[in-house]
Amino acid sequence: MNEKKYAPVILFVYRRPKHTIKTLEALDNNYLANESELYIFSDGYKNDTDRQEVEQVRNIINKYKAESNFKVVKIFRSEENRGLAESVIGGVTEVIDAHSRVIVLEDDLVTSPDFIKYMNEALDYYVNDNRVWSIAGYTPNIKGLDKYEKDVYVSLRAASWGWATWKNRWELVDWEVSDYQAFVSDKKARRLFGKRGKNMPGMLEAQMRGELDSWAIRFCYAQFRKDTVTIMPTISRVNNIGFDGTGTHCGVQEKWEVAIKQTVDEIKFIPVEYNKKLIKAYYVFYAGTKWERFINWGKKWGGSLKRLFSCIGIYKGTKQL
Repeated sequence: MNEKKYAPVILFVYRRPKHTIKTLEALDNNYLANESELYIFSDGYKNDTDRQEVEQVRNIINKYKAESNFKVVKIFRSEENRGLAESVIGGVTEVIDAHSRVIVLEDDLVTSPDFIKYMNEALDYYVNDNRVWSIAGYTPNIKGLDKYEKDVYVSLRAASWGWATWKNRWELVDWEVSDYQAFVSDKKARRLFGKRGKNMPGMLEAQMRGELDSWAIRFCYAQFRKDTVTIMPTISRVNNIGFDGTGTHCGVQEKWEVAIKQTVDEIKFIPVEYNKKLIKAYYVFYAGTKWERFINWGKKWGGSLKRLFSCIGIYKGTKQL
């Protein structure tokens, strides 16, 4: 009898030792850790300010390798700072070429005890359904999930906080976004992409202008072009602990905090099912309600309006929007 082969887990770390410890501790407690391979990619430091913390993280992962419950732990250290986007694209490509499927995490993600089990079973279940682009480990507290009785649902955008995919999907991503100019000229395409995430067209534009360095927005754009979906867990298998101001791209926010599943149970997967209410709720969670968007607009433009009104003699001491 052939031994079951599980998808390797990839972990990207940088300069957050306290977060890395919590991420590794949770992974080590995973049900299938002792039957899985773990690949840790450690990015090089940007400057002397980051150097000490990068070295602390490398001491942590070296110690972890010696004590880990994982079947195999392999560590890859970059001598230069590649940045998250280049690190993820290069690291995932290297591992997925050898294993055909991967599970991916970053150093601020705490996983449930059944995270690896959930990911592997989902990868097996949806492997031949090319409508599925990726598997997500994290799900936000969207409206309606508390009454939803199935174990998974569908989203139109990928999630980057603990995810998995297959080689035949990953290799379809055009990281150069070579059709971008055609996309910019296509109003219908821009509108449809925005329906998958209100912030995504702006993020893609920032990426192409060189103001953003994100692998995820390019991954999501490729997903849109292929008209595919992501499978989400009804109960989150990941919690992001990075919203404490220490991350490269994360401020301090509580909106994203979730309770993760604590037991290892049977998971019932279902064929792709477009639940319009959940798809809309997922969109609204990221975009904000109309009232929330209005408030944010007021915060963004309130100062400019105040100055404008003052200049034309309309502003007479009323409160800023």
